Amino acid sequence: MKKSSIFILFLLSVYFAQSQDISGEWTGTLYQEAGGVRYEYSFEMNLQQVGNKITGTSEIRFLDNKNVYGKMKLSGKLIKKSFIFEESEILKENFDGQTMSWCIKRGTLYYSQGSEMAVLQGDWTGTIGRGTCSPGTITLQRKINQNKLGKSGKKLKEAARGNN
Repeated sequence: MKKSSIFILFLLSVYFAQSQDISGEWTGTLYQEAGGVRYEYSFEMNLQQVGNKITGTSEIRFLDNKNVYGKMKLSGKLIKKSFIFEESEILKENFDGQTMSWCIKRGTLYYSQGSEMAVLQGDWTGTIGRGTCSPGTITLQRKINQNKLGKSGKKLKEAARGNN
């Protein structure tokens, strides 16, 4: 009986790992290699997922001047734990007197999850007009919404802790 319970828990954990929903607001940091305007920016993604298709927006800001920002439209897909994204257009921007342009970014962010936080992290490349941007990395996180787990997820967590 104990072996069958462990096997069922394993199957449930595989099922929940495969049906990951990354919808929601993700906040963190975008880093850019030498050649960019800055090394570090505040970065956010607001994502909506239907099946494995993702749509949403991204927003980049200077850390020391929140008035300098760009908001971009993005789309992508989730393949297992890889979020492949591409920005398609700048929806809104403000340079607050700065002479610059925003990169249109694309990349792959890898999903991982701890007990309270989920993380999207990976590399990006980009273009400005006909040129290329200095590439970099993105690290985003969000709190795990316990309400999204539902009864099955709660039972799975309780069983894993030995509270059944």
